[in-house]
Amino acid sequence: ATQGFIKQAVYKTLFKRHKFIGSKRELEYSTNTNSIAQIILTTLNIPTDAITQCNCWAQIKHLIPEYLNRKRSTITSAIKNRFEGYIAKYGEFVLDSFCAKRELKTTQLLQFLHWFVVPFIGRETWSRTRETTNFSELLTVCDEAYLYLIIESNYDKWLYLYNRTAEEKQNDKKIKGSTRHVLTPSTLIENSSTRVQSGVMIRHLRMSTGTRLETDGLMKAGNDTVLLC
Repeated sequence: ATQGFIKQAVYKTLFKRHKFIGSKRELEYSTNTNSIAQIILTTLNIPTDAITQCNCWAQIKHLIPEYLNRKRSTITSAIKNRFEGYIAKYGEFVLDSFCAKRELKTTQLLQFLHWFVVPFIGRETWSRTRETTNFSELLTVCDEAYLYLIIESNYDKWLYLYNRTAEEKQNDKKIKGSTRHVLTPSTLIENSSTRVQSGVMIRHLRMSTGTRLETDGLMKAGNDTVLLC
C-alpha cells in the first residue's frame, strides 16, 4: 500500500473511530475487527490471511500516529475558524449547557452541531448529504466528543483572540474613515513597535492609506521621547 492510500485510510476511516493512540499496544497487530490494525488493513483491502496482514502491518504501522496528528491539527484549525463564525453569528455560549441537554436534541444543540459538522466531513459533503443522510452517520459520537474536547480546551483563548481581532478591525475602520490624522508622540508610540539604534527610534508603522505622518523622526533623550518636526 502506498503512503497516499494509508493517509486516506487514516483520514476517512480511522479518524472517525480513533482520535488518539494511547499506547504502543494499540498499534500491535490484532485480528479484532475494532483494532486499529484491522480498520486500516480492511480499508486497504489487504488479504485476510494472518501472515500477509502481519507483514504488511509491520511496514506501515509507524505511519499511523503521524497521519492522526496531521488530521487532528487540520480538524482543530477548522473548528477554530468555525468557532469564530459561530460567535459572530450567535454570540458566546456555555458548552456545558449543550452537553447536559444532548439526549434532548434541543434546537440549539442541533444548530450547534450542524454548524460544526463541516470540519469533520467538509462543506461539499455536508451540502450534498444534509437532507438525505442521518446526521449520526455524518458526525460520529467520537467526532462529537472530540469537538467538545477541543472547544472546551480552547474556548477562552479563542474567544479572547476573536474579541481582540474584532476590536482591531473596528480601530482600522475608524482610521480609514478619517481623512487625515496628526500623530502625537504618545499615539505614535502606542501604534508603533520601536527599537532604539544609536539613539534614534526606528519606527515600524502600520499606516493606512491616507494617513499623513507629520514627523521626520524620533529621538530618545534620557527618559523623554522628543518629536523632531
